[in-house]
Amino acid sequence: MKKRLIYIVALFFIMNGCGGGGSSIANNSTGASEPLSEGGGETAGGGTGQVTVPAAKNILFAHGYRSDKETWNTFAKYIKKHHKKWHIYRYDVKGDASIKVRATALAKRLNTQKEIKSNTLVAVGHSMGGLDLRYIVSMGYKNRKNPNNIFYKAAKKIKQLYTLATPHKGTELIVGVDDATKDMSEEKMREFNSVHPYHQMIVDGKRIPFLAYRFKCDEAALSNGKGSASDEGNDGTVMVKNQILNGAPFTQSVFSGKHFDAALCLKDYDLELENTTILESILKNKKEYQDSKDIVFYEHNDCAGDEKGAFSTTYKAGGVNCSTDSRCDDNKISSIRLYPSIKKNTIIALYSNRSDTTTDDWAQIKVGSALKRSVCINSFETELSDEAKENHISLQYHEVSWGEDGLDGKVSYIKIEE
Repeated sequence: MKKRLIYIVALFFIMNGCGGGGSSIANNSTGASEPLSEGGGETAGGGTGQVTVPAAKNILFAHGYRSDKETWNTFAKYIKKHHKKWHIYRYDVKGDASIKVRATALAKRLNTQKEIKSNTLVAVGHSMGGLDLRYIVSMGYKNRKNPNNIFYKAAKKIKQLYTLATPHKGTELIVGVDDATKDMSEEKMREFNSVHPYHQMIVDGKRIPFLAYRFKCDEAALSNGKGSASDEGNDGTVMVKNQILNGAPFTQSVFSGKHFDAALCLKDYDLELENTTILESILKNKKEYQDSKDIVFYEHNDCAGDEKGAFSTTYKAGGVNCSTDSRCDDNKISSIRLYPSIKKNTIIALYSNRSDTTTDDWAQIKVGSALKRSVCINSFETELSDEAKENHISLQYHEVSWGEDGLDGKVSYIKIEE
């Protein structure tokens, strides 16, 4: 605990731009009362201005906390040299403002770019920039019946969305001293994700393709398509496990990289925004090996409270003893949320014992058909909701006469199979 406290305090004092860059906090502050939205499109061949370009050749870079558009210089120079048909957009927004304020400024700036037509913009967000982009798309969905809404108009432009080391589940590694860091706390991000879930990343009935790239201060854990890398570790600012948005695709691989210049890594890794191999993958729409957390356990009934475990059905989890396995918390699980990527006919068995025996309370959940949206199993001890039944989900619960008052909050062993 003491080491962690020292780490957090040190990180606060040396942080000089969560999206990269080398300027100090003082130099990076705009001093403006309103967020800045400066900088127009750049042609890859040089110059700026309102230039009409081919439909799939527009790319937007959204910067992170206390950073600015210059943090994308390496990517911009690479595109101008190797991909001259691409048109680059990057703007400054107030680095320490809230997600709402930053996203509003970004949406307004995008709407001035009349040459960017609907469904033609590849959007890339680093760190907090990814949250800004998610806010725009989600608010666009919520305001889809208002064609003049700024978020709807901006969201319509987006063709694909990528996030790089974005704290989708928050971060404990920076101090909440301003609106931005307060928004990125784990508690606030739980609220954000409930209001702006993955299933709302839709514009005009079309789901926007999404992929979260993961990074850590360690040797790359590159997947061969046969399994996901460990969720352990961090990139000096965001835990790997928090760079995932439940139910949404993420890279099975975890790439080497540090969040920004002064990030506290044990070894000196390259900056995430200097990894042009990843940029190439984005520009060419490379199909990275992907995964998604589609079974998520919660502390309280009704899928409320803290997450107490998360699994993917891309690969069978098998039996998991929550008293010894870090993937779930022992005696802390009371409900489950299932996401559309879950495989049909998946069976989730839950036991009060620390093994798959039926000598104590147990429950079995079966997903009978493909899901169209996420569904919450509110409790293991009561009848399923109408929504769950409509999605062909079944629940069998058994309480032994000598049991200990139910299964909710007392799950010790999980078995996931088809």
